[in-house]
Amino acid sequence: MENIGRQVQQTVLGIKADSTVRSYLCGFKRLKRWTSYNEIPSIPTNLFQVAVDLQCLINEANSPLPIQTAVYSIDWATQLAGLPKNSDHPLISGLIGASHRILGRSTNKKERVTPEMLKALVQAGMTDKCLSLSDLRMFALC
Repeated sequence: MENIGRQVQQTVLGIKADSTVRSYLCGFKRLKRWTSYNEIPSIPTNLFQVAVDLQCLINEANSPLPIQTAVYSIDWATQLAGLPKNSDHPLISGLIGASHRILGRSTNKKERVTPEMLKALVQAGMTDKCLSLSDLRMFALC
């Protein structure tokens, strides 16, 4: 019977890719350490515990990725236990959104290429007497 139990466990873990399962297990183990330290049960998790755990992560993280990983890990473990996803609750989804606003970085958009820039590029290339085929191709692409 013990052997069949391990087979069931391996089959259930096979639902996701190995790298995803490893990531989720690490995220859930982090939650278990946190709940153990605070002397509260890790499963079933209540929404307040999850919210406090996520807030601690937001305070420590440099990007929203650890918060997303934690939420996915907790959801995965609770669903395996037959419980509903925590991320569907407005409190948790609000914390996820807030982590993106707080920890997200704005993108640095590149400067657009203007016709003047192209003219300067071609003129600089034309002063060189021996243009290579690669140079000509680059001018044509631009």
